[in-house]
Amino acid sequence: MLSRMFKTTACAAALAALSCSAQAQISGNVVKIGVLTDLSGTYSDLAGSGAVLATRMAIDDFVANEKPSFKIEMVTADHQNKADIASNKAREWIERENVDAVTELVTTSTALAVMKVAKEKDRVVIMNGPASTPITNEQCNDVSVHYTYDTYALANGTAKAVTTQGGKSWFFLTADYAFGHALERDTEAVVLKNGGKVLGKVRTPFPGTDFSSFLLQAQASKAKIMLFWYSSSSGVITFRKVGGLIASGLFGPPTPFRNEGLKARSGRTPLLSPSFAQLPPELNIALAGRYIQLLRPAMRTATALFEVSA
Repeated sequence: MLSRMFKTTACAAALAALSCSAQAQISGNVVKIGVLTDLSGTYSDLAGSGAVLATRMAIDDFVANEKPSFKIEMVTADHQNKADIASNKAREWIERENVDAVTELVTTSTALAVMKVAKEKDRVVIMNGPASTPITNEQCNDVSVHYTYDTYALANGTAKAVTTQGGKSWFFLTADYAFGHALERDTEAVVLKNGGKVLGKVRTPFPGTDFSSFLLQAQASKAKIMLFWYSSSSGVITFRKVGGLIASGLFGPPTPFRNEGLKARSGRTPLLSPSFAQLPPELNIALAGRYIQLLRPAMRTATALFEVSA
């Protein structure tokens, strides 16, 4: 839910920036935002319709507070976590529907693909779901906004803290796609730099649900720390099957990892996830409460699993 909720503040900030631009730059007196996300696949619980709702909330807040002279419209599409679908849809939006900004994206592969289209067409792309460092570093461009986190921040947060506090031997369960590869690389560098060692690693199918054989390999390695790379509901399944190892999850959604199947040893599960530290607590509570109330009933039950226990 945090990833979705960040979109309300980011989208509102982007709209505020647009309002400061010359009105002549706004084509047809309409600003059109395209939310391109996973609406049906493994990341639909992390982003999906919740990301669409968060963007709508940001638009409504901006219109209510700033009363712009231009209209704001939103279009949405499901990129199915495929880079070609994402880039083709972004190009279609820009060329045929005059979309001014593409947001969300969720996965690294779709983000990198859309960044190229946005640069070519001189349109803005705003990303807070994808996290690989190439988005922030070597493939960053002047029309891209990447915020919330990246794999460098995740590795230097949780992995460094765990290693320096005695977690010196590691086994990696890495999701076999761009995000997993980037996080494995960045985390291994941090572990080794801080005196730890990696006893083994295995690439696991993504998405996936059966991690039994991989967990057995992790246990056989005698590593103290098992680190897995899943930022979707697959992570909950993995945690339910963890045995004697201390499981260290670098990335959220944070609460299922604490509340689903690890209640007895939640204190042994180091996690790093984004927060609204820059916002006053009362605003955090109000924003989250409003978001949950606006979710369609079918999603409220699922969202309850992601609530942080007081």
